[in-house]
Amino acid sequence: MRFFSYPVLLLLLSLVGCQAHEQAEPDHPRLTSATRLVDIEIDSVILHRKIPVRIIFPATPSPNAAVVYLLHGAGASFREWSNNSDIAALAAHNVILVMPDSAGSYYINDARGFRYEDFFFTELIPRIHERFPDASHDRNRTAIVGISRGGYGAAVYGFHHPELFSYVGGLSSALNLAQRPFRWHAPLESLEYGRVFGPSGSRTRSLNDPFMLLESARPATSPYFYLTCGDHEVLEPINQSFSKLLALHFFAFSFQRLRGEHNWSQWGPEIPALEDSLLAHFGLSPMEHTP
Repeated sequence: MRFFSYPVLLLLLSLVGCQAHEQAEPDHPRLTSATRLVDIEIDSVILHRKIPVRIIFPATPSPNAAVVYLLHGAGASFREWSNNSDIAALAAHNVILVMPDSAGSYYINDARGFRYEDFFFTELIPRIHERFPDASHDRNRTAIVGISRGGYGAAVYGFHHPELFSYVGGLSSALNLAQRPFRWHAPLESLEYGRVFGPSGSRTRSLNDPFMLLESARPATSPYFYLTCGDHEVLEPINQSFSKLLALHFFAFSFQRLRGEHNWSQWGPEIPALEDSLLAHFGLSPMEHTP
């Protein structure tokens, strides 16, 4: 077995990240005749870089449009939701869909000083309301939904800002990211977790651990949690444990154990149910799904 020194491991980690970021990604958003798409860039003062954001909105928006923030998974981009699912159909119901790029972050203010959460709440959200005056400011018409790492980010944001979100959705959420220790069989991944969250017991870990945040949250003022996970996923036991803890503390939630693995073959067919759940939560008319 070949062992690498710590500096070499860090170099390898950075090279892997660069290669993944440089790969060209085909863009084929699934729109409908009743929806429109715009890609914008936010020149972030906080992050010192430009963050691409995809927005899908109704062709004829009405006042008080609901807003759904969609967070992508690890290794993907702001195009993931629109290119791999029919989520755009939701926008035809006076819903604005906002899909920011994570810039390789874990959606938090991490131990390296990369303050993505600050960017999200002080730069992204105000920019959306500036660009779309019809976007609702009402928490009851604002949701955040994520896939895998994005589901983790959605849960953290829901606990950090219950005054802004009334609905948190997570498809195969990586809810244990802040708890993961160093593992010698996955050294590059473990080094990344250490860089992002700091050492075991760090303040960054405790502030961004959904399990710890749940214990201190008030169910009456917290968002509704919509959770799903595939029965062949390593994340399934974690999502089961989190759901049991939600039930134990009387949070409003639903959890569905679906058939499938950690990919769009499972998530894609689940999108209509997610759309129906969101519309019902917003008090909007249900969609007509093609069999």
